[in-house]
Amino acid sequence: MKRYLALPEECDAVALYFGGKAAVMKAMAEALKREVFRKNVRNREDLDVLAAGVVRDLFAKGTELKDLTVRILGAYGKVRGGLPKATPSASSLSGLGRASAAGGVSESIKAELARLVPANFLEIRSMDALRQLPRRLDVLKIRAERAKYDPEKDRKKVEQVEPYALALERIVKRFDRDTSPEKKAAVEELRGMIEEFRVSLFAPEVKTAFPISAKRLSLKIKEIEAMG
Repeated sequence: MKRYLALPEECDAVALYFGGKAAVMKAMAEALKREVFRKNVRNREDLDVLAAGVVRDLFAKGTELKDLTVRILGAYGKVRGGLPKATPSASSLSGLGRASAAGGVSESIKAELARLVPANFLEIRSMDALRQLPRRLDVLKIRAERAKYDPEKDRKKVEQVEPYALALERIVKRFDRDTSPEKKAAVEELRGMIEEFRVSLFAPEVKTAFPISAKRLSLKIKEIEAMG
């Protein structure tokens, strides 16, 4: 399958952010192996079922994985290329203020990029999570474009998300060996809800995958905290 995972030349430049083209293709191959072969096989019947579909799964999932990776890299490159630049005019104080605000937005969006698509994204993201990334990167691109003209409005939207992102961070930090699978699943659901909340704030025209609001987020956080 490695031959079919070869990335097109258009991905060369963006792949450098992730260790280069060869590193990305290696990560794709490892991700595909995990997706197809990491199964809970406990008996001969389960093994036979896995074996019967493994060639089909390798091709189907490998094709999807390559397509997703190309789309993710393309969207990532567009966001990086569209970041606001700090370019003050002459010695104008207002120009310096705008440049400072634009620089702050740029750093905020870079942080979002690093969170959404870290260097090891193919290692830590499931196929379901990878499927969501192109849309969420499109939202980040829209945010970057709008923030150029109104960085203060962008800052206020970030402030609306921050309490829920911090709550998620606190919950995850309290994970230990006794944390139940049910709680971990609920936290992943909360993570997705926060991402959709970002969509609703920064690019409502993209449409959220499901209804979302600050109230729904607060209720979900209370539900998770009640799990102990």
